[in-house]
Amino acid sequence: MKLFSFFKRKRKIPKIKWKVKPKKVMKDYIALNWLEPELAKEFGIKKGEVWVRKDWWQDPEKRKRLNVHEKVEINLRL
Repeated sequence: MKLFSFFKRKRKIPKIKWKVKPKKVMKDYIALNWLEPELAKEFGIKKGEVWVRKDWWQDPEKRKRLNVHEKVEINLRL
């Protein structure tokens, strides 16, 4: 019996386009992606885009962690 593993699934993940936005636009969110339909519609996020708050993008350590987080989240949700 073969167990299902989502790590072995092969699917095409779209290339991520990072968009840096000010806190005024992002409100209380640190990052938003297109996979949440209500928020994507509200903010106008297109497929393949990840919006990031400027203060997080400017910090290299936070940017690195956020990059990993978003890639894992997108991989799990597709």
